[in-house]
Amino acid sequence: MANSATHPEVIIESLATKDSIYYPNEKIILPASYSNFTITYKVPSFSSPQNVKFKYRLKGLENEWHDNG
Repeated sequence: MANSATHPEVIIESLATKDSIYYPNEKIILPASYSNFTITYKVPSFSSPQNVKFKYRLKGLENEWHDNG
């Protein structure tokens, strides 16, 4: 069986800072002083959730991708 690398759509649910929670339909502008934030995301209806792996990078700030499980 061939290994097909499919990339399902990642859905961002929210972005949280120390002061606020933002949702995808909101415009987000963070001050430079906000160096910590949390992004909540998911991949719905994936047939093998145990095989889902995520990587991220901050485009324009870094070139390397980081594993996030």
